[in-house]
Amino acid sequence: MGTSATDHADIQAIVKGFGYRYPVARYSMLRLADSAEVNQRFLQSLPEALDIAEIPTSIAALASSNSVSPDSASPNSAITVGLSFAGLAKLGVSPSTLRSFPLEFCQGMAARSAVNSDTGPSAPHLWEPFWTDGVDVVLGIVAGSVEAAEQTHQRLRAFIDNTANERGEIVDHIQEVGTDHGQRIFGPEQGGHPRPIEHFGFRDGVSTTPIEGLIDGDSPKIKGAGRLDHAGDWHAIAAGEFLYGYTDEIGEIPTGPQPSSIARNGTYLVYRKLQQNVDVFHRYVQQLADDLDLDADTVAAKIVGRKHDGQPLVTTNGINDFDYSADPRGRQCPLGSHVRRTNPRDSLGFQSLLVDRHRMARRGITYGQPFDGPDSGDRGLLFLALNVDIGRQFEFVQREWVNFGNDFDQGADRDPLTGSHEPDLGEMTFHYDKANPVVTAKALPRFVDTRGGEYFFVPGCDGYRRVIEGSFGPTS
Repeated sequence: MGTSATDHADIQAIVKGFGYRYPVARYSMLRLADSAEVNQRFLQSLPEALDIAEIPTSIAALASSNSVSPDSASPNSAITVGLSFAGLAKLGVSPSTLRSFPLEFCQGMAARSAVNSDTGPSAPHLWEPFWTDGVDVVLGIVAGSVEAAEQTHQRLRAFIDNTANERGEIVDHIQEVGTDHGQRIFGPEQGGHPRPIEHFGFRDGVSTTPIEGLIDGDSPKIKGAGRLDHAGDWHAIAAGEFLYGYTDEIGEIPTGPQPSSIARNGTYLVYRKLQQNVDVFHRYVQQLADDLDLDADTVAAKIVGRKHDGQPLVTTNGINDFDYSADPRGRQCPLGSHVRRTNPRDSLGFQSLLVDRHRMARRGITYGQPFDGPDSGDRGLLFLALNVDIGRQFEFVQREWVNFGNDFDQGADRDPLTGSHEPDLGEMTFHYDKANPVVTAKALPRFVDTRGGEYFFVPGCDGYRRVIEGSFGPTS
């Protein structure tokens, strides 16, 4: 099912993708009051407080397509609003509607820690405390500059501080309990343009999942990023994998929360703050290379599955237009590498049929200062991913592909880069070259730790209005 012009205007901008026009982000975590009336009034008043004509307009009208040129005219900032299960309850959503949401969302990310292998150093009791105390709303501000992001964020803070009820008293504890400051970092220019990188030093954002109806069907961004058919052609992934109200990859319309008036054009945002232990990664790679007389950059590329400049390790028609048909045993790109695990493409057989239903639309951004030597600085990734079925998409990938390796003939070995390795037990085996046909990276430490997160419902713009106005409309 395609997306009509009306539907397009109803979809929050984060679903369409911000590209790299908005390299700065502020994500504010809010805890609402106990009064549904107070909370509804607060969210209804936000547009005026943030100097935005209307939040649904801002969150929907960023661009007509995620294939729009980075030079296209666009607002200085755009807003995303996501509501946790607890947040919906505090807005007065009825118990019957709350019960219609999927279990994973209702339970929340902290309660799903065992499923997601958020254990050891990543266990919820070690997260930033406000996550386990409860976050009701995430309000994301993306902007073209630090100044624009800060101006909008300061208006939000002032509004929270000055919000009062009819008697002039401060509202009972609507609070901003946490803030994440995201900002893209850039490496050397590539092709005449700055190259966005993540903190381990690899090119970032090479492959973005194309959503049917939100991207031109002939866009080169589909090649290598979408669904692979039996003829070797690439197609955008069905919109129903990411949005309620559309057919998915098996031709069905996913069952959403009721009434459907709040579900249509809605999705779920998986928000995770992932701390990258950059010094640990560099020291481990260098030590392994020194011990075996190998090249450190090549070892790092084998772990990640791409070279630092983003080039894949297999024969390719472009930086992202490739599959693994010519490398079924992982001699070039290891079967257990990070990139191959998180998007196996055709590795599991039947073109990409066994992969397509587990895809997510990633919208993450780095946080913290670029790494420039051993220190205790906090840096990493604000991992943001959109999916319509948290269990089948995000949690499946986290459980079966990142923290278990059976689908890739890796047994219990975990993702070498982002897996939740047990002390001294993490391991990865890969082919290096003819002189070193088998290399085993043993005692892999944790290169990434979870520092917090939650599952948020990101409604369509009409659904958002209905929630904050307490008007849900018909039940179907």
